[in-house]
Amino acid sequence: MPLKDPDKRRRYNRNYRKTYVYPEKKPGECSRPDCHNLVEEGFKWCTHHREYMKEYHKKDRALKKSPNKCSNTDCPSPPTPGYKTCEKCRTKRNEVGKTDEARSHRRNRNHEIKEEVLKVYGAKCACCGESHIQFLSIDHVEGFNGIGPRRGADLYRWLKKKNYPEGFRVLCMSCNFALGHHGYCPHGTLTSHHQIGRPRIHPINQKRSDSKRAYWLQYKLGVFTAYGGPVCACCGETHVECLSIDHINNDGAAHRKALSGNARDARNFYIWLRANGYPPGFQVLCMNCNFARGHFGVCPQDRRRTKVFLDLPT
Repeated sequence: MPLKDPDKRRRYNRNYRKTYVYPEKKPGECSRPDCHNLVEEGFKWCTHHREYMKEYHKKDRALKKSPNKCSNTDCPSPPTPGYKTCEKCRTKRNEVGKTDEARSHRRNRNHEIKEEVLKVYGAKCACCGESHIQFLSIDHVEGFNGIGPRRGADLYRWLKKKNYPEGFRVLCMSCNFALGHHGYCPHGTLTSHHQIGRPRIHPINQKRSDSKRAYWLQYKLGVFTAYGGPVCACCGETHVECLSIDHINNDGAAHRKALSGNARDARNFYIWLRANGYPPGFQVLCMNCNFARGHFGVCPQDRRRTKVFLDLPT
């Protein structure tokens, strides 16, 4: 007859687990008792038990935590309106996450995930064949449709979590930029069949849009000419669709944000350059070299040219 008292049943089960001798496990089997399913590399439990325990802990936390308390364990404070945690816990978490050790761990982990995702999708630009990981990125084949993150580490984590779905490919930063902003890439035969640029909220006049895009391309060409001509100062790229202006002091995001409040607003930045007589401190770089220099401190193309070897991820 089963024990009706929960405490007695719990003690009985605990003592039974201590005295019961489980059969030996074979290599590659799940470590859970009486489970002989095979496990994936890097895990101790099989897929069934991992999913089961994930749902179990989710339900267990929901039962233990009251909606009027902070969602962090052992914190009885009420949550801040609009959040699941209290102000004290959020401040503590932000302080821990901003330490140099936490930043270094997060950066290394993001790079490992990016390498894994790029290898699954080919680890080589589908347009020009570039294979340096410092230059590569993931491109939405049919354009960003609101499914999943748009870019960055969140996109790579989402792709890994969704088991690498179709509809994505590897492009270098230059090809990705040219394809997304101009609808074609000058390095190969890739063309865009979807809406160029960001998704539009209202219908637009395509003829007027093409005219404005051609105007700004000529505007950028004039800025490039003032800084030595439309050629990358690092690798020698000459396609104007792939070129950009680089801040030599690596303070581009702060500068653009100070100009218009948006760190990604390059249009007002080019207007500012011409209005201020093309001041020094800037140079022409392709998107590949600009991205690598901003994220890794040095460009692999420049590293081969000057023979300066730094601890860059390979």
